[in-house]
Amino acid sequence: MSLIKKDLKNSCPNKEIFIKAFMNEIGLEEKEKFLDHVLSCQKCRYKFEIMKDLMNEISRRRDNIEELEISLSEIKELRKLAKQKIREIERGQRPIILRLSQLNI
Repeated sequence: MSLIKKDLKNSCPNKEIFIKAFMNEIGLEEKEKFLDHVLSCQKCRYKFEIMKDLMNEISRRRDNIEELEISLSEIKELRKLAKQKIREIERGQRPIILRLSQLNI
């Protein structure tokens, strides 16, 4: 069964269809019907442009995330705390929530 109604000229797709179309989770035929509707409907074309801009911004930001560098001493401190938490769990103790202030970073 098609996710998109047969006559999209009279019926706009719901938000789930917009999301599935952007996530490539609909078939080619359904995507063509969706795009045909978007091109013929001003309201949906506006939504489409906003979603396209949003997806482009997300992609741009994802590509510009800087990697964090952790020093050797920070790695040792994190390992020490992780081992401590594992021991607490193995002993059946309720582990204390790790706070950034405990890291001495």
